[in-house]
Formats: sequence, C-alpha cells, structure tokens
Amino acid sequence: MNISLLQRIVPVFACTFPIGALAAACGSTDVPFGAETSAAPIVPTPPPGPDGKLAGVAPGTACEFGGFSWEAKPFALYPDEQTCLGDQWVRYDAGLGLWVGLTTCAIDETRVYLAASPEGTFAAAADWAGHGQDHCELVNAAFTLTNEDDITSGGCTDCSTGPNLPLEGLPAFARGNLGEPFSFVAVTPEWSHQVSRLRCGVQLGCATSPPPPPPPLACGVPYAQPWAFPNKLGCSGEVLAERSMSNSDDPFECQAFCSATQGTTCCHFDFESEGLCRATNGAPSLDFGTSYSGTSTCPPAAPEGAGCDLPVPPGPGGGVFGGCSGATLAEWPLSLADGAAGCQALCNGVEGARCCEATFGRDTCRATDGAPLADDGSDWSTGAAACGAATSPPAGLTCQVGRWNAPATSCTGNVLASGSMDNFDDPEEAGRRCASAGVAGSCCMYHLYGDGSWFLTDGVAQSGGRDCGDGSSCYAGGACSSTPSPAPGACGVPAGRGSGGEEDIGCDGNVLAEQSMNNSDDPVECQAFCERIAGARCCHFDLGSVGFCRATDGSPSLEYGAGWSGASVCAAP
Repeated sequence: MNISLLQRIVPVFACTFPIGALAAACGSTDVPFGAETSAAPIVPTPPPGPDGKLAGVAPGTACEFGGFSWEAKPFALYPDEQTCLGDQWVRYDAGLGLWVGLTTCAIDETRVYLAASPEGTFAAAADWAGHGQDHCELVNAAFTLTNEDDITSGGCTDCSTGPNLPLEGLPAFARGNLGEPFSFVAVTPEWSHQVSRLRCGVQLGCATSPPPPPPPLACGVPYAQPWAFPNKLGCSGEVLAERSMSNSDDPFECQAFCSATQGTTCCHFDFESEGLCRATNGAPSLDFGTSYSGTSTCPPAAPEGAGCDLPVPPGPGGGVFGGCSGATLAEWPLSLADGAAGCQALCNGVEGARCCEATFGRDTCRATDGAPLADDGSDWSTGAAACGAATSPPAGLTCQVGRWNAPATSCTGNVLASGSMDNFDDPEEAGRRCASAGVAGSCCMYHLYGDGSWFLTDGVAQSGGRDCGDGSSCYAGGACSSTPSPAPGACGVPAGRGSGGEEDIGCDGNVLAEQSMNNSDDPVECQAFCERIAGARCCHFDLGSVGFCRATDGSPSLEYGAGWSGASVCAAP
C-alpha cells in the first residue's frame, strides 16, 4: 500500500465524536485504510420525484456520463455544511481500489465521496493542497490539470469550485495532487483538509434523466448594509434554500445561489459572522432584517403592487402633504433611518397595492388600494406615490352629495374610505374626494365638525343623519355611480406660468390622484405622473410652495387656476 506523506505526518486514530466537532478523546490505536468510525452517518433524502423515485431517477438506473459507467444508488455519508440532497451515483474505480460516490447539487455540480465498499459509509474526498480541483478526474475521464491551483488549466472552461469548506472532525479520503492515491483519515484536523462543490464540465445523469432546471432567475445583488446604514431588510415568506457564505462578503455569490433556486422571489444576504444567503418566496421586509443584512427581489418580484416610486416627504414648512386614500392593505413600523426606499421596498411586496405612504412623524409605512392625494397627508413628514401600472381607482365614481342638512341625508353600509374635508363646506368637494378615494363605493357623506370629514361607503343614501364616529354626525350624503375607468393617455407638459405671466389655469373635474413636487419645478415630472393615472383627462402643475401635480377627469379651467399654475389636456388612449 502506498502510504502518503500526509499519513506519515498525521496519525490516524479511532475516535468517537459528534458531527462537526473535533474528537476530544481519541485512542492511539491505528486504524487500517478504509476503516469506519462511529461518526453518525446519514443517507440523504433527495426531493421526491414521480412514483416515489429519488428526484426522478429510480435506484438501480445505470447510465454513462463523464466517460464512466454509473449506477443510481443511495448511500450513507458523513454530512457537513455543503452536503447536497440530489440524486446519488456510484461506480468502482479499479485504479484507486475504491468506490466513487457522487451527490447531485445541480445538473452540473456535485460533491465527491469515496468508500472501501459500496455498502459502507462514504466519506468526503478532501484535498490537503487545494480545494479539490484534482477530484474532477473522478467525475470526468477527460479532465486534467497543468496547474494544481487552477481547475481550468487543463482546458475545462466549464469547470469550477464552489466556496471552500475546511473539513474538521470528520472522516475523509485525502490527497494533494492529481493522479495520487487517496489515504483514509479517520478524524480530519483543523484547517488541513478542504472540500467544495465541484463543477467538472459534465452533466450528471442519463440522457433520459429529468431535463435541466429552468433558466436561472434574475435576482438582483442584495448588498448588505452595515449596521450604521439604513435598509436592514430581510425576506419574508417560506425559506426555500439557504447556505453559509463561509466568510465571503461577495454579494454576487449570494445572487447566483438565489438565482439558481426556482420559486425564489426574495434574496437575503447577511455578512455577520460567517455570512448567510437565503432564498425565500416572500418579499423584502424590515421584520426579518438584521445588522449587516440586505435583500433584493427576483423577478417576478411581486404581483400588481410592484413599482412604487416613493418620493421624499416635503419636510417642515413644505406645502403639499402627500398621503394615500383607500383601505390599508399592510402597515409596518418605520424609523427615520429606514428612509423612503425602505418603505418603498415593503410596499412593492404587497398584492394589490395601489399607493405607498411613508409618514415619519408617526413612524409608519403603509400600502393601500387607493391613490396618492396631496391633501390626505397628516403632517409635514408624509410622502406618497402610486404603485406600478395599477394607479387608478378600480372604478371611476361620480358622487352627487346633497347640501348640509337641507334636508338631512346620510349613507348606510360599511365605510370603505374616509378623509379630512380641510374646512371645505362644499358638497361637490365631498363628492370629488369620495370619487378620488380609489375604492369602488356606492354612497358618499360628510360632516362639518372640526375640519370636517368625508366618508365613502358600500351602502345607499338614506333620509336622516348618521353617527360618523367621534361624536360627529353626517347630515349630507348622496349616491355614487360607477363608470369604467379608461386607460392612461398621453398628457402634454403643463408648464406653470408664474407670477405676472399669462392667465393661471387649473383642472376641473374629479381629482383622480395628486402628489407633491417636492420643490421640483420640472413640468415633465408632472406630465409623467399624470400619464400613469388611468382616466386622466387634465394635468395640473403648480409651482407654489413645494409644488404639486394633479390629475383629473376634467379639462383646463381658469376657475381652478392659482398663482404659478398651468394645465394641459391628456389625450384619450
């Protein structure tokens, strides 16, 4: 028997030890080559395939790949952090006098194991001089090396090694160079024997085996943010796969891992300790973030709610306070450090989100099924934006509200949306606000106590008043009729004219959506906003204070103009 230098330097002991830990109490009795130890082996359980087959390949299936003959055969092995659970293949190598076992990590990626008997426990093939590059000759008969440290040096451009794992406290078969025999090591010492997942330039399995997995997903690169930075996001949902980053701080490695996991919609990267990469079927969430973590989405990232473009809130002394109408679909605590981007990421994961609102004064972020309204914000630190293509009310509404207490009328049914009247006592204004709520209601009412409030319900108009909450009664109401919402059209650029310019023009009709311009005086930004709003027929741009942009279903009107304002027509689609 050819005893390697490694065996002459590192004695082989008979030990009893837990998995992943070094043997603390070992005898000094030498163990013959290939002897078993009492480390707890496992037989990996691959994902079930059709008819109970292991990942689609029946045990006993024989086929050729990599220039060798293989048999699909489950075998016991000593697990470690990089153990794979795919199909298992076995063959006998007469040159080594050992059985070679492969576990499938991907169609072209494997872990290599060796055993003295096909019925025995297989131990990892380890490398004391590299990362296991030379072990590809056990998988691919055409494989060779000219540089032991470069797995592609022999011409295999598709060959690669995965993250390096120092195998400690486990049995292994080890060697240092291509073509050498392997020596059995009962207990691998610290940092001396390396293993990794290998790509050896061949696809594992028979020609009739299951087809390759679908193309990789396009996951973004989930840069982790140090603890002092914002957006410490994690991923909600079911964990589909996760792996240690083995002290690597390269987010591209995590991106590749998530992209190869089918069904992934969110990719989490964390470089605390040794680092972690996790693929889930959820969405970015502050609830699951930790220090030094970040996430990205993997298309299809989220359903209709994606694409919320949240503006920075106006700030103290700002003019228009953006908020969201409609029913709240989801709400989260939000600290100032999380920023608008953190809130935007949360809203993007909400099914059916039409509007995203960040209110730092109350430390909240919420997604609603409504639309952004400039007058629906509650304080200086609120900003809101429409989400994706779904930016219009589900149905265009026209609400005819009667005058206050002449005679008293109100609405039956459940309140679907509500908001402040901002001291307006105009029933037409109440009707416009109900129609702009982004909810398909059937009745609108309002009261004048304090600043006043409007309410959209799913009921019908009734005679008499109604308690609207907080001791306030509604004495004015009326029915709302639904009309189909046309698709967005092309709006002109509504340049604000400015003081001393021509006549100031605004938009009449129902307000469909509006947002703060956050001190921007670029009318093209307003045009782009209006063109995203289904049913918009008029686009109003105002440069007063921090500025605002409004989309309505009306037309340009001098009656609604103010200083520094202008309007343009939006063409029907």
